[in-house]
Amino acid sequence: MIILYFFVFSFVILGVSSINGTRDISYEARFLTQFASHDERGGYGGNRPGSATNTHSCNNIRGVPIILRDGAHMFPDGLTSFYQKYTEAYDIPVVSSNRVSDSALQRACYVLRFILADRYDVRNAFYKSGGRVALIGINEDTTSIPEHSFLADSWNLRARGLGGTRGIPISTAGEENALCLANDRYPSQDINLHEYVHALHLIGASVAIPGFHNRLTSLYKSAKSAGRWAKTYSMSTVQEYWAEGVQSYHNVNRHSAQPDGTAGPISNRNALKSYDPGLYDIIREIFPCDNEYIKRCTKSRSAEASQELKMNCKGGVDNGGGLEGVNAVENGGRKTGRRGNKG
Repeated sequence: MIILYFFVFSFVILGVSSINGTRDISYEARFLTQFASHDERGGYGGNRPGSATNTHSCNNIRGVPIILRDGAHMFPDGLTSFYQKYTEAYDIPVVSSNRVSDSALQRACYVLRFILADRYDVRNAFYKSGGRVALIGINEDTTSIPEHSFLADSWNLRARGLGGTRGIPISTAGEENALCLANDRYPSQDINLHEYVHALHLIGASVAIPGFHNRLTSLYKSAKSAGRWAKTYSMSTVQEYWAEGVQSYHNVNRHSAQPDGTAGPISNRNALKSYDPGLYDIIREIFPCDNEYIKRCTKSRSAEASQELKMNCKGGVDNGGGLEGVNAVENGGRKTGRRGNKG
C-alpha cells in the first residue's frame, strides 16, 4: 500500500529552505510534474455518504466520531487512532492528535468554515470527496500525519503543509502557523489558508464547476506568456498560481517590493485586481459573498467565533433550503435566510 501511494497519489506541497524559510520552488515543481497530473486525471472522485451542512461547531473540540474511522466515510482508510481531537465545519472534519491545542483546531476550523461558506456546490463537492483538514503539532512532523506517512523522512525538512488532492483529500499545516508562534517557519504567511485552498481548487471547485480547472490553467499559461508573476512562487505551477492568488485576494500574502523568487509586490486584493484581472475574477467566482477574512495573529478566537458569514451566495440550492441569490447568514449556530447580492 505504501508503494502504491507513492506512485499513484500526489500532494500540493509547500517546500522549505533551510536558510530563511522561503519556499523551495524547484523541489515542489519537480514533485508536481511527476505526480499531480496523474492525480487530477485519475484520482478518487468522491462518494462520501450524506452531504455538507450549513452549520459548524468550531468551538466544540471533542473526540473523533466512530463513523469517521470507516473508509466509506473518510477515503481511503478512515481516520486512524492517531487522530484524537475533532471539530467540524459543515460536517467536514478538522482533526489532530492529542498533542495539538484546542485553539489551533478552532483556528483551522475557522479557516475551513470561511473558504467554504460562499458556494454550496463547491462545499458539497469538498464534502463528497472526503475532504478534511488536520493540524501538525508543534512537536510532530509532516510524516506524523497517517495519510502522509509513506513519504520519506526528508519531507519533514522540506514541507510543513500539504494540500489535499483527489487521491488523498486531507490538507495539513503546522500548529505554530495557525497560532503565530515564535517557531513558525512562515511568520508572514497564512499556510493554513494556502494549503486549504489547494483542496478548495482540486476537490471543490474543479469537481463542482465544469471546466474550472481548464479555465484556471489557461489563465496561468496566459500570465506566464505575458511575463506576469515573474520570479515569484505563483509561476511554479497552476496550483500555486491559484493558492498565491487567493492569499493576495484575502490580503494575507507576503509582500516584497521587488520579486525575490518567492514573493512580489502583488500581495493584496486591489493590486491583484489591477495586475491580473483574470485571476481576480475566477477567485471571486468562488468567493462571491465578499466576507472579510479575519487574520490569524490574535491570541483570542472570539472574533472568529462571533463572525457571522454570509453563505450560499452562488452555486445552487443548499440542503438547508437556501436559494441561490438568497444568502444564509450565520446566527448563533442557526442559519437565517436573507436576500443578498447574487455575487
